[in-house]
Amino acid sequence: MFERYTENARRVVILASDKARMLRHDYIGAEHLLLALIHDEQSTAGRLLSALGISHATVRRDVEQAVPAGVAETPDHLPFHPAAKQVLELGLLEAVRLNSPRIGTGHLLLGLIREGESPGAQVLSALGVDLEGARRAERLVREGGQPQA
Repeated sequence: MFERYTENARRVVILASDKARMLRHDYIGAEHLLLALIHDEQSTAGRLLSALGISHATVRRDVEQAVPAGVAETPDHLPFHPAAKQVLELGLLEAVRLNSPRIGTGHLLLGLIREGESPGAQVLSALGVDLEGARRAERLVREGGQPQA
């Protein structure tokens, strides 16, 4: 399933599982994907959020407030929540839209923003992130430029 993912995007999926366990959740949600996406500030997703003026610490705090720690004992295998599955599918569509042969962290972040309903997407929306602005910033990050403040 993850053959087309870049190494960083694969790490995000694995790290999302770790984030879910850390919060004692028994599923991998879009919010866990977001926490994994902000883990590496030098990844495309990390640079994209920085270009949008979004603090990684603020995202982390807001996600942890929006989705309190669970009490569940986490199973060995955590299933993907439907919203997380949708984020992964939308990330693929973003890669296709950009004619990219690989799915990277920037595509996953755009997919999360596009999904729009999950706690992770809602945190980004509350911070002023919208799909069109993120797509503009993504183009600049991809081309090595800096957004204008």
